[in-house]
Amino acid sequence: MHAISQFFSLPGLWLFFVAACLAATSGWLLFNNREKAGVFLLWLAAFVVRLFTARLDPFLHNWDEKFHALVARNMMDHPLTPMLRVNPIAPYNKFEWCCNHIWLHKQPLFMWQMALSIKLFGVSEMSARYPSILMGSLMVVMVYSIAKSMLGDKVVAFFAAVMFCFCNYQLELISGYNGTDHNDIANGFYVLASIWAYQQYLKERSIKFVMLIGLFAGCAVLNKWLLGLVVFSGWGVNMLFAAKDTTILKQLLHFVSALLLACVVFIPWQLYILHTFPEEAHYVYGFNSRHITEQLEGHSGSIFYYVRQLPVYFGWVVLPLLGCGLYTIVKRAMQNPRNRQMEVMWITVSFLVMLFFSLVVKTKWPPYVFLVAPFGFICIAACARAIERRFKLKVLLPLLIISASVSVFKPGQLALAHNPTDPYRIAKINNTIIYKHLKSDLPANVKLVLNTVSFEDIDLMFYNGDINAYSWTLHPGIIDSLEAAKVPFAVFKPHGLYGTPAEIINYPGVFIINKELKE
Repeated sequence: MHAISQFFSLPGLWLFFVAACLAATSGWLLFNNREKAGVFLLWLAAFVVRLFTARLDPFLHNWDEKFHALVARNMMDHPLTPMLRVNPIAPYNKFEWCCNHIWLHKQPLFMWQMALSIKLFGVSEMSARYPSILMGSLMVVMVYSIAKSMLGDKVVAFFAAVMFCFCNYQLELISGYNGTDHNDIANGFYVLASIWAYQQYLKERSIKFVMLIGLFAGCAVLNKWLLGLVVFSGWGVNMLFAAKDTTILKQLLHFVSALLLACVVFIPWQLYILHTFPEEAHYVYGFNSRHITEQLEGHSGSIFYYVRQLPVYFGWVVLPLLGCGLYTIVKRAMQNPRNRQMEVMWITVSFLVMLFFSLVVKTKWPPYVFLVAPFGFICIAACARAIERRFKLKVLLPLLIISASVSVFKPGQLALAHNPTDPYRIAKINNTIIYKHLKSDLPANVKLVLNTVSFEDIDLMFYNGDINAYSWTLHPGIIDSLEAAKVPFAVFKPHGLYGTPAEIINYPGVFIINKELKE
């Protein structure tokens, strides 16, 4: 109860209530045959609630938002050269993604999007989050469209979409609180967009949707590697069921065309980095493949790891409905798979993703399978609708929608995650304010700053693009070379475990920053 009460003291809470009112009005419009207006308000509700959560933390999160943001900022000037640290003056391991120069740890599309946003709206943590806010809100509309097309029921479609609208796990990816934040939002968006395009293709059999499937799938690969092609697994299974149709050759041609276009989208970047940064590229490809065979960076778990994540994605209240809804949809699809192609698509994609990451991939990480969560929400909504029809209680469905939305939103957990009294959060806000206003404290000729808190050199460089920074201090030999070259630098005064060695104190013209960093 204390956590719930804390929720009502969160900053910008009025945005949440605006989003809730918009969602409620959206439902009323949809159920009164004003679908276009209802869908627009549903999108607006999704946008506002994502804006609310993205504004909760006025700082960049450590893992891995700040690294994505800094590389994106550097991409504004060098879009084809992903760099973490633009001008390293200390030795570094080119294969350590936390501390290197050329940064190929992730595919680039989501960071290009962040770079464009930062260019348009200025350097801030919110500018880094705007693309995820937009993509996350568009995903809600796609969930509605897919669910309605698949099940032919606006009520089910709205129920699924509104749960996804208030899904805590995705909201916290957008806020940067959940790693790996914007990378997984972009991946989930483009995978869902490819499935939405396939749904449109089933309606019209138009070449434009064939091209969109390939485009979106290729873009997904440019965010999270080959998992982005997962739409072709469901499409392929559907073609197997339709093997005797007279149109199978045309379908095969469309399939191959979309796959080739996806390759055209993502392969040029792979060839470019292999040619331009061969050592780093080969290492990254090898590191990515090691996720399958090794438990990397402490991300371990059993084959039931993702089953245990289901309450994290969906909340406890409606979780029992997931299995029932899944059973119903699978049963219906298997009775007539040739006429239930969207159901077959989702079943194939979901089971493939769950089985692959549960049984094959050794490294476990919650966002890996969250990209199929939209299907989970559709299953939950379908089961709730069936219960409502079975008992013929019209009041039951609104109660289920409200309770499900609160369950998946998790207001108490949101309040705890962004608790204003949390010492870590207080320290991050304090230090971020110092970094944002640092230039007003520095002489104009100082472009090097030492002795930040560990890894907060990343934050400092994000907010100050022309300043090089390092946590702690540098090796005495490097200090000697700086002195020989008469390079001025500044250093934060001692704080916590971060002292000031004699060679720093005695450095000619060193500038001491008299602002206290917190740890």
